[in-house]
Formats: sequence, structure tokens, C-alpha cells
Amino acid sequence: DYVLHHPASVSGAVAAAPPLGRLGVPPPLLLLGRIASRLLPRFALRTGMDLSGLARDPTVIAAVTGDPLFHRWGTARLSTEVVLAIARLQREAPRFTTPLLLLHGGADRMVLPDGTREFVRRAGGDVTLREYPDAYHALFADIGREAPLDDLVRWIEARLPASP
Repeated sequence: DYVLHHPASVSGAVAAAPPLGRLGVPPPLLLLGRIASRLLPRFALRTGMDLSGLARDPTVIAAVTGDPLFHRWGTARLSTEVVLAIARLQREAPRFTTPLLLLHGGADRMVLPDGTREFVRRAGGDVTLREYPDAYHALFADIGREAPLDDLVRWIEARLPASP
């Protein structure tokens, strides 16, 4: 969202497994969330996140769940703002002119790749999508992380100014 509104402030952007589509939240719960966002913005519920979709490597999941700063709570305001931001980004995609690399796991169950594909179809400018068919959500930590890391380095190097 920042890059869309301040394109001159960055030379490029990279997003790994960005939430750009449906979140899998039932419509009645979304409505309840919008109401709670106004009346009780700090009201929090467990997100119900299924961490088995985070990574194929069980040590990655163990590291995340063992992190004392990790939690599975989300506030009504945060949830509502995320839904609004996704809709805004999809709507404004044709105005996106900053070079952008989007990386997404084709087997990502936490953030489905459909929204990323739709954003790429709608986007203007230099937008590159790299999708890894068997990859889950944690692209840079999971099994097969070398491919997205290599693609990231190549994308950045291709856009760096030539050395004198």
C-alpha cells in the first residue's frame, strides 16, 4: 500500500506470499468484524491459523510456535483493515508502476496464490510473479528456499544501476 501511494520513494519492491485475495473468512464473520472494529477495535480473537500450511519442514513450524513473540490472536480492527487494504490494492493495481517482484508458493494454504495472480493480471508496469508449485507459505525458510532466494537476488541485480 505504501509503494502505491509513494512510488518515488522506492526503486522497487518485493513481496513474498502477500495476502492479496480472499482470506477464507465467512461473510457473517466479516460483517461482525467490521462492526466490532468500530465499537471495540481492540477486541481480539484467536485467528484459527492452521500452521501446518506454513512449511513442509517441521523444524520451521517448531521454531515459529516456540518463538515467545508469536501468538495467534488478531484484533477486530486489524482484521478489518487487512480486508480493506486487500480490496484497495486489487482496485488500484492498474496504477502500480513501481518495479515489483511477487513470490508465492503454489501450495500455500495460509495465503492462497489466487489473489497474487489476480493482482499481476491487473497490475500496470514492471510486475514479475514467481510461483513455486510445491512451496508452502514460508518461502525463505522452508525446503526449497534456494529457488526463491536465487530469484530474489537475480531480480535485484537486474535492476541495480550499472557500476562505473
